[in-house]
Amino acid sequence: MPIPTPPRRWPKLLIGALAVLALLLAVAYAALRLAFPPERLAALLSAQLSAATGRSFAVSGPLSIHLLPQLGIAAADVALGNAPWGTRKDMLRVRQARFNVALLPLLRGRVELASASLDGVDLWLETDRHGVGNWVMGPAQRDTPPARPQGEPPSTYSLQLDHLALHDAQLSYRDGRSGDRRSLQVDSLRLDSEGRTQRLDARFGSGTQRLQLAGQIGRLDALAANDADWPFELRLSGEGLDASAKGQLRRGSLPRPLEADVALRLTRTETLVPWVGPVPALPLPVQAKGRLSLAGSALRVDALQLSLAQQALSGKLAAWRGTPWKLDAQLSAGAIDLKRWLPPRGASAPGPAAPQRQVFGSTPLGLDALPALQATLGLRVEQMLVPGLPPLSTLNLQLKLQPGRVRVEPLSFGVAGGNFGGSLGLSQSGTAPPRVALRAQASKLSLDELLRAAGSSDYARGGQLQLRADLDMAGNTPRALAAGANGELTLTLHDATLGQGVSPLGTDMLRRLLQALTLRPDLELSSHIDCAVIRLPLKNGVAAIDRSIALETDQLAVSAKGEVRLDDETLALAFAPTPKQGLKISPLDLTQLVVLKGPWRDPKVQLDAQGLLGVAASLGQAGASGGVSAMARQLLQARPESGACRAALSGRGSPAAAATPTPPARPASSASPASLPQALPEALRRLFR
Repeated sequence: MPIPTPPRRWPKLLIGALAVLALLLAVAYAALRLAFPPERLAALLSAQLSAATGRSFAVSGPLSIHLLPQLGIAAADVALGNAPWGTRKDMLRVRQARFNVALLPLLRGRVELASASLDGVDLWLETDRHGVGNWVMGPAQRDTPPARPQGEPPSTYSLQLDHLALHDAQLSYRDGRSGDRRSLQVDSLRLDSEGRTQRLDARFGSGTQRLQLAGQIGRLDALAANDADWPFELRLSGEGLDASAKGQLRRGSLPRPLEADVALRLTRTETLVPWVGPVPALPLPVQAKGRLSLAGSALRVDALQLSLAQQALSGKLAAWRGTPWKLDAQLSAGAIDLKRWLPPRGASAPGPAAPQRQVFGSTPLGLDALPALQATLGLRVEQMLVPGLPPLSTLNLQLKLQPGRVRVEPLSFGVAGGNFGGSLGLSQSGTAPPRVALRAQASKLSLDELLRAAGSSDYARGGQLQLRADLDMAGNTPRALAAGANGELTLTLHDATLGQGVSPLGTDMLRRLLQALTLRPDLELSSHIDCAVIRLPLKNGVAAIDRSIALETDQLAVSAKGEVRLDDETLALAFAPTPKQGLKISPLDLTQLVVLKGPWRDPKVQLDAQGLLGVAASLGQAGASGGVSAMARQLLQARPESGACRAALSGRGSPAAAATPTPPARPASSASPASLPQALPEALRRLFR
């Protein structure tokens, strides 16, 4: 006979326990509803948050309570007040909010939020005119503590948020100084406690640009308490952008000082446009890192390492907020290839050849687009590569920027075996055109190195160049500046020999001029240049040339008279050669006058009367009759035999010129193919007087 199995009682016990638990929960829920009805809970929540933040807090919509899995509160139409100076009543508005509240502190009359989930958030961030943000909060200050029942312990307010989730949030920012506004859409934000820190993960964007912010931060209650340093380690990433910051907010008075090690890598400037507005063209990629310090209105970046298109610089930077802002940056580099910073040249399109570019362009200077700040930029580069120039060595410059004014002084570097030094100043006042002051001097520049860098090494060999500029100009474009130039520009060359290559200017003006000076095909002139001088005394963009352009070879001396114009980039010059004494060249073997006339890039060499008359007409001189022989005698009498370069530099004719004997008249058989007319303007008679 089978032994009967005793009935199992544990299912009945389990069911009973669950029933008891459900009964207890129901009783607890009923007791909680009696002790904390929604109206009282809303008022308590508002009072606690207002005390903790110092701001008004209100729940305008319905509020409900649930017990499982935690004590939870759901509220609609929640608003947190703005700072007293804010431009909007509420700093934060939430369409739907859900909070999990710690039960034991709540039974003691204190609200401690364990977690919060917010949907439909409208957050308004702004700063006042001192740069203090409305997000800076603290406990409400009272003149006298509120009365409390006898025997009740003092209330302590704390805002401890272990978890936070945001969805569909609109964040807006207004700068109290400039009035500029920015906004972004937060797709999601999550904040989770991890011991003494909290994990932050947010995804947001503006327009089509999306960014992600992730990392560790200190607890929000510690940030609000401001009784200890608040750490953070964050990384911001997006398409073409990667930035990181690791540091801390120091405890202290508001705004709290900040210290952080920061790093940035940028490969697309479009990523920054929604956040900072239009971004100028930058040589990409941009990389930077350094130690950032922000205290009050002063910002510093020490141990700065900056890279622009793989060109590395190092130094430090400091900035101060104010009206205007102030900036001081001191940078240095071992080597920089400027070609990497310049925009690439576009490929030439098929079709007709483009017209030759002028030396002075018509692009506005853009002084009015300079930022309204006071800035000093110091730059020292051991070697800089510049397209079209030999390498620059030991570049040293100081740039000073003020509203409406830019000055570069000093500016110095070594180039082509010589040295360059000078200064540049730009200023603008009101609606007047910008004014430019240029002072420069260069000495012992190797012509070989300059021609090699320009791709014209076969044009000449040997020689040293000297440059001196003392110019004042006014205008809105480089062309207008040139047209209004006043001052003097001087270029000298010594001991060079012409070759057979192409001139860097695109036209072999000098060789054509030397060839035109002789009337005999079998006479070879030396291609060795002892000296050449171009001195332009400028007045309103026009240089009146009175033997301030000169050339000497070992056989002859040449001086010029006429004009050089910067406004339309043309010249009209008459040259008179003189053979040097002791050489077997007779004045009969030389052209009496050679005219060089036309645009700088392609002037025409003319020996005919029309060319001579064109020079006189361009100078605005009236005509008069006179014989060719009489004019030739005066030209030859006035031409210096030697020292033409020295006379061109000094601005005075050679003292020996007056004692030079008059050469014999040229026979008719030696005349140029286009013989001179019998009557020429009186002005041409006085060209070299």
